[in-house]
Amino acid sequence: MVSLNGNPESDLGRKVVEALTTNETSFFRDRHTFEALKSSAMPDVLNAPPQTGKQVHIWSAACSSGQEPYSLAMLLADSFAWATDREIKIIASDISEEMLGKCRSGLFTQFEISRGLPAHYLPLTLLTSHIDSIKEGFSRSGLLSS
Repeated sequence: MVSLNGNPESDLGRKVVEALTTNETSFFRDRHTFEALKSSAMPDVLNAPPQTGKQVHIWSAACSSGQEPYSLAMLLADSFAWATDREIKIIASDISEEMLGKCRSGLFTQFEISRGLPAHYLPLTLLTSHIDSIKEGFSRSGLLSS
């Protein structure tokens, strides 16, 4: 414990953070949140006159390996493509450097793609329009830049 108190950014400190994080995520996790974003929050933001320019910043905190910010990007691309006058930026953050690395890579296994995702909520045609198949799993399409 003395080592952590003296230098929380040490190798030991990073290992403790990695061991304590849950890394719990899935595509379209918390379905009601995404429904609220689609039906009221985002229309309100995008239909309102810009207050400080045309940029809209959305923060996805505790994003783990990135399924939630990628889900948000898919939702925005499919439901709000009409908002061409706005520049939407999604900022994804997490305490785990390991998970942020995975998020930046945009690589997901078949299990990660299908986990927790009801078939009626996201048809395969919509998913495949955003995610490219690769040998070891799946990779994001041009939705997000890293």
